[in-house]
Amino acid sequence: IKILDKTKCCGCRACVQVCPVKCISWDIDEEGFRYPLVDKDKCINCGRCENVCPQIHLEKRDNNWNEPKVFASYAMDNYIHMDSTSGGVFSTLANYFFEQGAYVAGAIYDNDFSLKGIITKNRSLLPQIRSSKYLQNDPHEQYLKIKELLKSGEKVFICSTPCQIAGLLNFLDKRYDNLYTADFICKGVSSPLLFRKYLGSLESKYHSKVKNVKFK
Repeated sequence: IKILDKTKCCGCRACVQVCPVKCISWDIDEEGFRYPLVDKDKCINCGRCENVCPQIHLEKRDNNWNEPKVFASYAMDNYIHMDSTSGGVFSTLANYFFEQGAYVAGAIYDNDFSLKGIITKNRSLLPQIRSSKYLQNDPHEQYLKIKELLKSGEKVFICSTPCQIAGLLNFLDKRYDNLYTADFICKGVSSPLLFRKYLGSLESKYHSKVKNVKFK
């Protein structure tokens, strides 16, 4: 896979995780966004990276519902409602799946406030997973781990951007009755490099390290 037009790559990382010879790295460009980079000397031309790309295979987006059912809701728990940034529905769903003994997957901040994928049964991490985060998420090997859990019979609930959910479904290449997905309306993500520079400017201005970040 070769990125000639960056607007045609959503950075879902499905191609990186599906490569059987691990010849695709996650390269950071001058704006701080991550894109796949293929080591042609290691590539075996199997085509799996192109097969899982949600941007190449747009036709796969239309196979969930013939007529979508639309609901409006928010969390009835006042603390969850106030601590969330989009009504708290994700936390309500996540708590349900935690009670079912399922794994919950999402994204949390790293120590340097970069965004990474996580899969956990630890309900205490829910406050870190919830809330909108307007950054490009690096799922690392999240798809691989989810596939292992699903094949072993574990129930998994994941909430992520539409492109990463599409990337995951393409990566799995089959339907799993024990997988539950949720995405949200997304208009793109901000540069992690710009975000880190912004935090650095605040730290310099107030002579203190950033301890927590909350969008909205």
